[in-house]
Amino acid sequence: MGVNFADEPGVWVSKDTVLKGFIPYLEGELKGCDIAEQAQIKAQVLKSIKDAASSEYQVSFNGGTLDYGYALNYGGLDEMELKVLLRGMAKTKGITYKQAKQDASAIYAALLLLAARHGKEYADLLVYGSGKQFKEAGDFWAENVRKYTQLDTTFVLEPDGQHWKHQEIQDGPLTAFETFVGIKEYTSEQDILVPGKSYTFGELVIMQRLANIWTLLKAGKGLDLHIKGLPELGAQWGVSIKLKNEGAGENLNRFLESTVEWMEQLGINKFDNGGSVEEKESSGSINFK
Repeated sequence: MGVNFADEPGVWVSKDTVLKGFIPYLEGELKGCDIAEQAQIKAQVLKSIKDAASSEYQVSFNGGTLDYGYALNYGGLDEMELKVLLRGMAKTKGITYKQAKQDASAIYAALLLLAARHGKEYADLLVYGSGKQFKEAGDFWAENVRKYTQLDTTFVLEPDGQHWKHQEIQDGPLTAFETFVGIKEYTSEQDILVPGKSYTFGELVIMQRLANIWTLLKAGKGLDLHIKGLPELGAQWGVSIKLKNEGAGENLNRFLESTVEWMEQLGINKFDNGGSVEEKESSGSINFK
């Protein structure tokens, strides 16, 4: 995989989280264990990190899960604003609000549109996977999110983005909407051990993705359990999409197509930014077609 997370000083926070936090924690738990126990213990350690890096707002879709509570919990988004928009979206489709709030693509579309309304300037799709598997979905996302939100968009294959994109996200203003996409877990056929280590390249990639989510979307809240001395961080808006391994590229593509269908139907753009959501819905300035 060609992973080297230690060579770019501009994003030292997330890299130190892996190198000085997650890896020592994992190695400490594995110390003294026999080989037969290691797989189970690694799974438990990674699950504990995943759970801590996640938000309380999650909804499943075919082939994956959308974790969408970061802007609500850490980015200052009012939950009522999201609820009102979802109610209006439900109305356009002739479904109930309960159905809309269980539709991951509807929630994702709503958050992207709210990001534009709240003055965010750019959106990134950060995919931890191969270009062959995800290029179609990434190009589709970049074109259509830019079209319907007028945000600048960038599709990034990780971990390459760790060397350039993350410096902009971490050190720049809080004007981004970040979509992290990763495989929930790699199969043994896809993965190999890091030479001289007890963890694999796939597990290392997962840990780096979780560190980026934790530092960029959660502003490092609770990260002092693993690493001390972090600076005060701000939270970018964003979501995490966790994909099942089988059919990951196709499932992401279908999910994004459903998201774009919602945005196309709503017809909201970045310049619809005056007044409260309730006022807009009642006055018709939210363009429900």
